Amino acid sequence: MSVTDSMSMENFDATGASSTLYTNAGTSPEAVTDSSSSITDLSREILSSCASRITSPELAETAEKADGKKEVLQRVKTERDCRRNVLALIDAPRAPIDRDPAQNRSFSALVDPSCISKEQTDRKADLFMIDESIETAERAHKAVAPLLFPQKVGARTPEFTYHFAKETLTRPSSAPAVLEEGGSLGSGANSSVKEVTALGRVFAKKKPLAHRAISYDDEFSLTQKFDHPNVISCHLATADEMLLEHAPGGDLAGEIENADLTSETLTGYLAGTALGLAHMHEKGYIHRDVKAGNVLIGTNGALVADLETAAPVVNFPVKDLKGTVIYLPKEYITQRVDVDNPDCVKAIDSFTFGMMIYQFLKNDEMVSPYVNEGHPLGKYEAGFPAMYAVMSHPGLTAAIIAPQLDAAKRARLDPTGKLYDIMIACLSSNPTARPQMTDIAARLATQEVLDDGGDDHAAAGDPA
Repeated sequence: MSVTDSMSMENFDATGASSTLYTNAGTSPEAVTDSSSSITDLSREILSSCASRITSPELAETAEKADGKKEVLQRVKTERDCRRNVLALIDAPRAPIDRDPAQNRSFSALVDPSCISKEQTDRKADLFMIDESIETAERAHKAVAPLLFPQKVGARTPEFTYHFAKETLTRPSSAPAVLEEGGSLGSGANSSVKEVTALGRVFAKKKPLAHRAISYDDEFSLTQKFDHPNVISCHLATADEMLLEHAPGGDLAGEIENADLTSETLTGYLAGTALGLAHMHEKGYIHRDVKAGNVLIGTNGALVADLETAAPVVNFPVKDLKGTVIYLPKEYITQRVDVDNPDCVKAIDSFTFGMMIYQFLKNDEMVSPYVNEGHPLGKYEAGFPAMYAVMSHPGLTAAIIAPQLDAAKRARLDPTGKLYDIMIACLSSNPTARPQMTDIAARLATQEVLDDGGDDHAAAGDPA
């Protein structure tokens, strides 16, 4: 009977080690501890993430002193090394090492499942062993960290992460790096973004700025809740790094001063944004910081990005003010959102969507509908000055907004008046009067003008 056949009939404890291994090694599960570990610090960091899945190095050390057969000793060492890697058994911690790894769910996600011959399996399994060297420990750490992170934050693991892990672990030392960094794509208040290439694909790598102690736990978890072509995708993440979908066109804010921007192109970007936000709403979240700078231009149109401000519609955290204050509705700033009405919560995004349209149509003197460049508060987008500008304003109406717009921009970007009508409806002081994102997306997809009766009707529709 082969080792594989004999092991298939045995019991395995919580670490995955078989009873025969303990017996032949002259020890027991109770006698095995991790105290004698001599691996490098980087390997230890990997082990600490899945301690219950790992056979202690002491098992092999004890086995070396036992009078067991060479085959048994090798079996113990192989099992220890494989569990030290963690990756091969990350989804099946109790699977015996003698089983064809191609049959294990986690392993088959990383290797070609058609390679099931013993020679091929052994060769591939050997690639998932790590030794005591710093180089291989670092390699394993880089591969395993993005696989463990989704489990930590309770999110699904992107498919690309598995391919990245495989290449990181299996590439020859002399081969080029799996991930190659390119130039800067910009930075915001919290993070910097660089262009990177990995496995022949281009991504945007997001990292916290040096002075910002932030983690991507929440943002990554949110990206995995959404699956829509107009919501940005994350393909790999750790606590302090994310590989995001690349947007070669930059952000929508860069199009505000683009004199070549056409009505059709802008309407397409806005329609895509509305569809992405509608998907988020359908999944039970609002964005809270909709603005041109947070909408990227991907290869297939608009991408709603910067999801770290997103919040659940149910149990909406009304006292947790997030977003760009100068673009937020008054009821949110004053903590008077009707949180029991989901449509009123979603209407926060409708208002900021209207503000985004306003940025494309306004004249150059206006900073926002509340203040112009000459106003003492004109330079503020956040903080108490911006809050005061919003709170002290009587409310936005068509009569107030229309004179602030640039006639030439309206003629070029909104010849039918559709964007204007949607903007006025979105900026209503009454949340229940604002259109929902699904409605906005449908209206942008047609040639019809929002039937609000024109400027006078829009103004009259706002409460005093």
